[in-house]
Amino acid sequence: MSLTLSRIVSTEDIRSAVSAIPKTAQTWQGAEGPRLEMTFAAGMVRLSRRDRSLAEKAHERRVAARFKETGDLRSALAYSPGMTGTLRAEIVAFTRQARSRMVRTLCTLDFAPLFLEGHQPAMVTLTLPGAWEVIAPDARTFKTVIKRFKDRFEYSWGRSIVGVWKMEFQRRGAPHLHILMTPPAGRARGTGETFKEWLGLAWAGACKTAELLGPIEAEKHVNAGTGIDYDRHGQWADAKRIAIYYAKHGLFEAKEYQNQAPALWVEQGSVGRFWGYWGLKSSGSTIDLDMRKVRHDPSPADAVESVIEKCAAAGIEVTDAVKSFAESRVNDGLSA
Repeated sequence: MSLTLSRIVSTEDIRSAVSAIPKTAQTWQGAEGPRLEMTFAAGMVRLSRRDRSLAEKAHERRVAARFKETGDLRSALAYSPGMTGTLRAEIVAFTRQARSRMVRTLCTLDFAPLFLEGHQPAMVTLTLPGAWEVIAPDARTFKTVIKRFKDRFEYSWGRSIVGVWKMEFQRRGAPHLHILMTPPAGRARGTGETFKEWLGLAWAGACKTAELLGPIEAEKHVNAGTGIDYDRHGQWADAKRIAIYYAKHGLFEAKEYQNQAPALWVEQGSVGRFWGYWGLKSSGSTIDLDMRKVRHDPSPADAVESVIEKCAAAGIEVTDAVKSFAESRVNDGLSA
């Protein structure tokens, strides 16, 4: 169950509203059995049932299994220096399950930082040139390019990028990145460029296009490798609309290629995550419910009116005696 909100709702707004809801169940103290939970977030209201005792036991089993797997890797001398966990399953496509997780997560994020000081967010697109295989022969290299771009942004604008990103692929296999972020106002430190002027140069620099492909291709990349699309139709006006917008990318069969990594990358293993966010936090707040106490009791007047309507519908004449009888039955129910 979810609600479409008409504006960005901050974490503070949600917590303030949730704190005003009467508590119908005591805080969980370790008891076994399922409990009803209601989660309120910026883009959804969700009712779910969860057995926290079973969840804790399952978590303990996963930790034990991970510890054993790590030990086996060390014993087999397959645990490389710098590894901090077990080997993860390879990711080669953006599946429907991943899309569902993305939508759920985006509905819970607090997007208020994107609208601070009256700034307007925009979808920033970063693409690679024709010979993209030279710049990003594998997923790890592409993620390194993104890291260089983020570092350049932080140096030039004095803050980190805050927003949501999604990796997709063109028909030719070239990866590109969509980032919903708030373009900075003013001018870049050191160069004095506006964000629009800075973006193409910074992205081509992060890709090392001039070094790898030459100055002519670099100039083309500076001019055509980026895009800035401001919201003109309210499609990023709240958390749920943002989630729906991202879910539409590659949703239909005609665009499913956008969510399929190129063979060049797949042959080398996992391509990593297809989506994520930077600098945003969850806005969700959960309360426990006791459904035995969550019910709507009509007022006495409404209850009497309901009895009278049922009598009339059954063809029973509604006399003063019938009304008195209905009122007595309602009063008896309230006193019980």
